[in-house]
Amino acid sequence: RSFMRTFLVATYQSRLIRSGTLDVVKRWIAVSEFMREKFISAGIPAEKVVTLRHCWKSRATPDASRMAGHYLFLGRLVPEKGVYTMIEAWRLLEQKLGDACPRLIIAGTGPEEARLQAIAARMKKVVCVGFVAGKQKDDLLHGCRALIAPSIWWEPLGLIVYEAYDFARPVLAASSGGLTETVVEGVSGLLHAPGDAARLAEDVERMENLGADARAEMGMAGRRWLLANASPEQWLAGFSSILASVAKK
Repeated sequence: RSFMRTFLVATYQSRLIRSGTLDVVKRWIAVSEFMREKFISAGIPAEKVVTLRHCWKSRATPDASRMAGHYLFLGRLVPEKGVYTMIEAWRLLEQKLGDACPRLIIAGTGPEEARLQAIAARMKKVVCVGFVAGKQKDDLLHGCRALIAPSIWWEPLGLIVYEAYDFARPVLAASSGGLTETVVEGVSGLLHAPGDAARLAEDVERMENLGADARAEMGMAGRRWLLANASPEQWLAGFSSILASVAKK
């Protein structure tokens, strides 16, 4: 939100491109197709930019029977992550569903933590649990019906989706940046426009109406995607291919 910072960064980048300083870089690696397009639009030659998504070493043993009744946000508590879009969605759900509204657990820390805790204290179905790790984090992931990734900024990729898939849990995500490349609409999760609280609330209701078996299958579809597209072996093969292409130059 700083015009001066943006101006200085853009000016420096422009000078680097005009001076040819960046020509010494043989390959630029983007973590998503979205980021690749952004590099190209910034002036990097398309033939120099390749996509190589982050890998993920699976560590969870999925257990559909542990899926409980809450939805989970897990991440840094900053406005860019869409935390207030999510809060507004739950306001709408509480108004419409009353006691039938599912619970939202917000896990993480950051500049907005105190404000979010104050808001949650005035709501019936929202709780902030602060920073979590280890077994507590795993229990929250195992127990959630879906993980929520409501980012309003351009997520380069969104590794939190990988983590949800590892536990075979579907994802309700904003169609923001690289999230659109990992969350498959209607298959491994649901997508809403960034900042659209009403649509996010509708997606939560839709997820509720699917029932436990359909939610579990959606989560397993995400896990199958993760294993098929993000293994360490695939990443190493992709990176080796990039190195080989540079070495030929």
